[in-house]
Amino acid sequence: MSRSFSDVLEDYLREPSAAGRQEVQQWILRHPRHDPHLVLPDAGEHSAEDLVRALSEQLPAALLSPRVHTELARALERIGDFAGAERHRRIARLALAGLRASGTGSEQDPISVLRVQDEYDLLEIAGRSARAQQFSRTQDSAFDVVTLDDGTVVWFELLWERRSWR
Repeated sequence: MSRSFSDVLEDYLREPSAAGRQEVQQWILRHPRHDPHLVLPDAGEHSAEDLVRALSEQLPAALLSPRVHTELARALERIGDFAGAERHRRIARLALAGLRASGTGSEQDPISVLRVQDEYDLLEIAGRSARAQQFSRTQDSAFDVVTLDDGTVVWFELLWERRSWR
């Protein structure tokens, strides 16, 4: 009997692991509303209530998006839901830790992402910015190859393109 998405997610939140993260990622990728090119509403243009509603509508397909969870935490805090805000801050931290743990960013050990925005969230948190981005495909997967402001190259594996997960 396969486990429900709620069970998989709760297990991962309770005890994060690489295997648990991959199981959650596979569920997210199979969600009919998963969008690797997700564009989020501008937080400055909406009331906290409207932002919570708009971002919540993206879930569960946008789970493990550092940006979604960070923005949800900020909006929930503005409306006084401190427990909900803390839960989303924790998920944002877990999402960032999962990105960092997924690879070094080298060609041989790329960082695995569920969305293009995840690449930019990780770079922003590290205080880095992209100068150029190229797409690279292999027989088994596809990658964004990002050149940073200092010339460093970071490889990101686009999980929605991974053959073994489709």
